[in-house]
Amino acid sequence: MLSLPPEWQTITGGAVVTHLLGMVSENASQLKMASHLIGVCLDLAAEEISLRTPSPLVVESLPNFCWRIGDYTYVYFHDINDKSLARAIELGSRFFGSIIVPSGCEEILWRACQAILGNQTPSILALDFLVNLRTLFTSEEYHWSHQRVVFEILCRYNRRVLDATGDETILIDIPPACPCSP
Repeated sequence: MLSLPPEWQTITGGAVVTHLLGMVSENASQLKMASHLIGVCLDLAAEEISLRTPSPLVVESLPNFCWRIGDYTYVYFHDINDKSLARAIELGSRFFGSIIVPSGCEEILWRACQAILGNQTPSILALDFLVNLRTLFTSEEYHWSHQRVVFEILCRYNRRVLDATGDETILIDIPPACPCSP
């Protein structure tokens, strides 16, 4: 089980996620963690959008670490290398969505794509930035504190892991109840 950083209630959700991913050395486990975290963030986004639309949105899980909400597609690239650059270039202008990459890798992929694709470069987000965006928007939508949103993301993550794989090595040791105000 993974331990939260002691200061988890005072740092960004993205920093919490970066800390947790850094505790896992196996690429396969990091990939599973990132996939579940992205799924949680997208589920929250779909729920929030559904509050203001007549029909609920659903996150559709697709092969190869892809998700779709409506017409918008998200793709996760775990490694940034020649293969991922080629895939980003292939997506290019025909891609309506965002590429999500490990924290700290977004600029190098964006610069490489920008050099080749120019203004057809797809949106590229770091995983920690995605979590921070979700924390911000969820906090505004539900009038929850930052800590409450991070706690909710972590709880939903653990439920997803247990439902999907039961892999206890990537579960997060979180308090049984939110130690923060709503």
